[in-house]
Amino acid sequence: MITATRIIGVDAAHRVPNHGSKCRSLHGHRYTFEATAGAEQLQTAGEAEGMVIDFGVLKEAMMFIIDRLIDHGMIMWKDDPLLREVYPETTQFARSAPEDKALVAIMMERDGYMFFAQGLCSAGKLLIVPFIPTAENLAKFFFTLLNTWLTNRSNGSVFMVNLKVYETPNCFSEYPSSYKRDKTQVCDCTAKSTAQVDITGDSSTSTHIYRSQD
Repeated sequence: MITATRIIGVDAAHRVPNHGSKCRSLHGHRYTFEATAGAEQLQTAGEAEGMVIDFGVLKEAMMFIIDRLIDHGMIMWKDDPLLREVYPETTQFARSAPEDKALVAIMMERDGYMFFAQGLCSAGKLLIVPFIPTAENLAKFFFTLLNTWLTNRSNGSVFMVNLKVYETPNCFSEYPSSYKRDKTQVCDCTAKSTAQVDITGDSSTSTHIYRSQD
């Protein structure tokens, strides 16, 4: 496999409603997204001959899927109690007729999100997602959307390999994780217990996050 990587930056706000510290408040980040696409072989004809994918095409995917949805916007969990206070227009979903609620459910199930472009909400651009918008969840979410876009565009010859989401230069999450853990590893818990820890998770399909105190 051969890979190609493209990086973009976006400014967006979110909050982690159940967090015990400052991340509970609405706040913003200068997010950096580092997307790595792969192919089993280089393209053999056309403008992209000798490439995994034209960097411009990879940027196009990232701008359409990431920048369009969240740049200078808000990302909020669909069950965040603050959602309808910040965006009163979304109150209609809670009070809507059963058929309208069903449509909202269909949209969330089909697309995995609801998007309000600039001008549709008084507080600005809004992306509603079915999860708390941590870096870990956003990495998996955007990886999936990018992978669908790339495979459809290339008839399956190009696919996503990895997506890193930086909240700050010091803190990022990636999906899938490039970190490989020995599944036979045992935690030494001799301080109060000699119980062994069964490590059965497949790190190749998990999210791994690196955090810093700075």
